[in-house]
Amino acid sequence: MLWNSRFKENMHEDAFEFSKSISFDINLLNEDIEQNIAHCKMLNTLGIIRNDELEEIITGLNRLPEIFTNDENRIISEYEDIHTAIEKELK
Repeated sequence: MLWNSRFKENMHEDAFEFSKSISFDINLLNEDIEQNIAHCKMLNTLGIIRNDELEEIITGLNRLPEIFTNDENRIISEYEDIHTAIEKELK
């Protein structure tokens, strides 16, 4: 859960389920990946990430649609939104 580190206890399961948007915003997967790639290219242009890091990130991001398609039920049940899912699955 994205905000879980701010609390001493886990969010109640009902509250977590109520706050989830991933079943809707999973439809934004490709657009979110494109946005992440654009952001990483900007960071590379500014010298914040190296060329090899950029390529590794882009390769990982480009693998995500297949992972999400093959394991959509797990993704939807495990994450609260598409941004968190991308971040966690990319690691």
